[in-house]
Amino acid sequence: MSDVKRAQKAGETRRRILAAALELFVQDGHGATNLHDVADKAGAAVPRTRTLSLTAGDHARQATPWPKAMSWADDIIGRRRCAPHGQAIDYVDGLTMRSRLMHSATYLHDLLVSTIFTEGLDADMDLWTLGFNATWVQGANIETVASHFSLDLSTRTPCHLSDILDHNIDDGSQWVAEVGSWIGVVPGGSDNDQFILSLTADDRQALSFSMDISGNAWFKYARDGRMVVAFDPMSPDDRVGDDPHALDHMMEGLRFELSGPEVHENYVDTDESISSALALIGRVTETDIAADWFEALHSRARPTSS
Repeated sequence: MSDVKRAQKAGETRRRILAAALELFVQDGHGATNLHDVADKAGAAVPRTRTLSLTAGDHARQATPWPKAMSWADDIIGRRRCAPHGQAIDYVDGLTMRSRLMHSATYLHDLLVSTIFTEGLDADMDLWTLGFNATWVQGANIETVASHFSLDLSTRTPCHLSDILDHNIDDGSQWVAEVGSWIGVVPGGSDNDQFILSLTADDRQALSFSMDISGNAWFKYARDGRMVVAFDPMSPDDRVGDDPHALDHMMEGLRFELSGPEVHENYVDTDESISSALALIGRVTETDIAADWFEALHSRARPTSS
């Protein structure tokens, strides 16, 4: 078979698989859709392995069981791949399909996990065990932010968020991203209230999101030297701050509160609560938390010499 015909056949297979997946998602829901259903509907062979090998550029992600992967909208768009007959088939039209496929309630949590954790990392490791902290600041220039985080901007190098864990372990580098009027930093320094408040002098704004090994998670929003609102994404009713309900209008449609064991439908779990907190950050910053931050190329910088 010629290269042209092979490419045409691959393209036709891509279109059939994508159309089949979309139809089954709408018809049965992502949770009830599996690999065999999609393959049968598309008239494609089932992969030899029951895992998806997630890739982003040249950086391999962890292999993920298909039932879980099918709940990730991003797994069938853009840079994700599956391998019928051992051949890689790139799913196309990622930006177009993203809005149609982001039905998973845990999408942003799952995307963050697949971005942070690369192949070869301890399989028992997760965001809670590792600990995760990110901070976003508006109203400050990059030099001011670098000063607060003790970063040496002369060491600034292009970097995806997917690469920062290794660099942070090696030399203490932190990921520094600029989108619109906001600057994001990962790891985001201390989530201590005083540190966050120090970022917000002169009417600046700051957002902080953190998770730790003890199972604690916090969303914090500060402005002009005061903590406006802070809460645990799993217990949003316990909001504290100078104006605990300041972001209520932005929280509409997001689900945080964990469901009790008596709830059997529309269950809200921890991953969905984390996804909701990340979605809220996107709403406050007026950015696409996935495309603008997690997946985009930004930079890293090493700490200043002591």
